Amino acid sequence: MGNEWVVAKDMRDGVNPYEKTLGGNLLENNKYATQFPLYYYFISLVSLPSGTRFDPFVANYRVIMQIFEYVAFIFLYLIFKQRNQKVFGILAASFFIFNRWTVLSISTLKQDMVAMTFLLAALYFFDKKIRSSYLLYGLSLGIKHLGIFVLPIFIMPIIYKKRTPKAFFIDISLLLAPIVLPAIYFLFDNFKAFYYSMLFSFTRKPASSCGASPTGYEKLLVNYDTLGTGFAMFYLMLPRLPLAVFTLYNTVLFFVKKVKPATYLLLAYVIFAALNPVYFDQYITWIIPFAMLTAAKDFLIVGDNTVNL
Repeated sequence: MGNEWVVAKDMRDGVNPYEKTLGGNLLENNKYATQFPLYYYFISLVSLPSGTRFDPFVANYRVIMQIFEYVAFIFLYLIFKQRNQKVFGILAASFFIFNRWTVLSISTLKQDMVAMTFLLAALYFFDKKIRSSYLLYGLSLGIKHLGIFVLPIFIMPIIYKKRTPKAFFIDISLLLAPIVLPAIYFLFDNFKAFYYSMLFSFTRKPASSCGASPTGYEKLLVNYDTLGTGFAMFYLMLPRLPLAVFTLYNTVLFFVKKVKPATYLLLAYVIFAALNPVYFDQYITWIIPFAMLTAAKDFLIVGDNTVNL
């Protein structure tokens, strides 16, 4: 969190924090700014009452995180409630906020809960207020792009002709607005720095919060060079090949209606946590809501904009 606070401060001071990526490599994280600008602006907003003092910021941010946690509880419960599954909804929402991975994520002030709260709100409003749903999903991606695996759900309406091209264009514009608008300055100021900073998540060497080399991916399909430029980029991404293949397979199954949306989302995050060469405990937090949704056999989202889960 300290590094993210510094990045947000640099942005307020007119420094482009993404340029730091150009001074290192695409293997090791030397405290790069790897999130979209919206997240760092969010940190800046939380920092306003504490000014330049870090400790008061942490105290304020902890309260903000807990508020988002409670809001996430409410939206997850409401998703179940709308299908008359109130008891299971309370169980699912409670399990979501009290499991060890969520507790750890909150205690270490990870941004995952903020992103997941916007995502759960987006899924809840998907069949009620479609435009608000796309905007909320864009906010989720702007905070943390791990929600990208939910994108096929939001592409589904145009593929199944539930939305007209004009309506869908407005939908996508609302989705992209929280991501693109805060990034415009950095795209024009130094596109290469911004591009490399976003690319880093796909090239960084295998790592984990559980140990230096817990997965074996550092020995699998890897032929690193020193900079990660040019054709060597292909080798840097090779450890993600199993992840890419299984993710593509799962997505195809979803679009041809071989798996329901809730099952697709559960598999997407299980595949990510199991096959991504970089693993952190907060990844498991993303699995839990969709595991609970899949466990509810008659969980549905129906209507004009989507299909049965």
